[in-house]
Amino acid sequence: MLIIQEIITRWTKESRGAPGAVLRNQVPEVLSIPMPSDPMKEDTWFYQKVIFDEYKKFKDPFEQLEFITPFKLTKIGIMEITEQSGSITVGINYGAWDGAPRRDF
Repeated sequence: MLIIQEIITRWTKESRGAPGAVLRNQVPEVLSIPMPSDPMKEDTWFYQKVIFDEYKKFKDPFEQLEFITPFKLTKIGIMEITEQSGSITVGINYGAWDGAPRRDF
C-alpha cells in the first residue's frame, strides 16, 4: 500500500507579509489521513489532496480522496513516482512555478 498526501497552499502577494503571512504559515505540513473502513489490497495507492486558499483565510480546505491504480499516474503535483526492482521511489521535481505563487497574465 502506498499513501500519498499532497498539501497545497494558494496565495497572492496579499499574504506575503503580516498579517497574511502569519495565517499562511499556520497551514499544516502534515495532516491525518482518513482511512477507508473497507480493507485495502496490498497494491492499493491512496491519494489525499488538500488545498488551503488565501480567500478562505487558509481555513476550511478543499479535500479530495481517491484510490489510484498503481503506476497509472507517475506524476502527482510535484511528485514523481518510479518503481525499480520492486521498490517505490517518490521524488520531488520543482518546476518554474512550484513553490512560488502562480501568476495569470
